Amino acid sequence: MNCAWKCQELLHGLQDGQRVAVVTFFGSLCPITLSHVQGLLESRRILMGEPGVKRPARFETFHAVLGFISLDGDLHVGEIGEMALDLKTRKHLVELAVEEYDWIDVEEWEGASIADLQQQWPQLNFTTFFMDGADDVVKSGKYEFASEQDRCIAICHPGSTAQLRQAMAMSCNGIELDDGYFILGPELPDISSTDAKKALAVQHGEALQHLLHPNVIEWFTKFRSGPAISLDCLSPRSLATVIDRILVLSHLPKSLWQRRRSEYHVWPCWRPHSRSGSPGYPP
Repeated sequence: MNCAWKCQELLHGLQDGQRVAVVTFFGSLCPITLSHVQGLLESRRILMGEPGVKRPARFETFHAVLGFISLDGDLHVGEIGEMALDLKTRKHLVELAVEEYDWIDVEEWEGASIADLQQQWPQLNFTTFFMDGADDVVKSGKYEFASEQDRCIAICHPGSTAQLRQAMAMSCNGIELDDGYFILGPELPDISSTDAKKALAVQHGEALQHLLHPNVIEWFTKFRSGPAISLDCLSPRSLATVIDRILVLSHLPKSLWQRRRSEYHVWPCWRPHSRSGSPGYPP
């Protein structure tokens, strides 16, 4: 569903001239974790000026917030060197994780929805904020380029907050947080997709409850079969062999092996990649 339609009731309830903050978040999300979603929730609290939340002193008032998530392509995810969920599966898991929020949805690429929103609701004023983790902000120096037109929200994690503050202090541009162009978000627990994949591999139910949304856990439970396999101890070639064996036992025609394994709901749904980043399908 297009988020412009998912959130239409929210936007139709606004008066002409009111401001809407649009928060975009781009990443691999393989899979999406509670921390990813919490970053959007915390960004909304800041933008809406909820009680108890520190807000930039010269920040304008927003009457609504929309959140859009976009995903890295399969080729990039494969280059990371981990067992990867394909784009279709990752998108589905994101939809499951944000199902309860009428203001969050998936978009094709980061910022893709803003033009449609402006076209369909020209009477509203939309302002875009790019949300990112503090570690990536430090690495890319995004705080240097924040402006009224290019705003950024940095979500911090243990260890990254001090690094970001130090980098900002050394900047020659004089980062002024009270302008609201660059927003330093709260420090959230460091929950990575890698941690989630390790917990999934060993079927650690208690750990998963602190890592993934219940809808996402249910999806993995429903479409997972067979013994637990440690992803860390398998090379892409070995994991491909395991998956091929599962496909054989499932009596699927070999001609169908070239298709995405997630279409058959056969665990594991991790799609192995070669070192070049291309899908490691069986010969």
